[in-house]
Amino acid sequence: MAVGLALATGGPLGSTLEALVHLLVLASVGLLVGAALVPVRLPPREALSTVVLMGVCHGVLHGEEVGAASALWFGLGALVSAAVLAVAGVALGRVVARAA
Repeated sequence: MAVGLALATGGPLGSTLEALVHLLVLASVGLLVGAALVPVRLPPREALSTVVLMGVCHGVLHGEEVGAASALWFGLGALVSAAVLAVAGVALGRVVARAA
């Protein structure tokens, strides 16, 4: 996500941003449908590359929203929020796995 924030604050991305949004939505829907139909675990390399790609796209989207705000504080807030949500998701996943 930090890489995406840095890319977006470096200058306007124009139509690239729209393509990234479409890519992120299609990839997310495809992964959800695929996981529902074929319960297969991805190898760590493929799983990590998928998460990294989505994180960069997500960071670009947030970076385009900076506007008149301080890019440093905006980026720091976005990264801290993402980290808190990731930790909460892992914790919830562990609770659900134990309950199952």
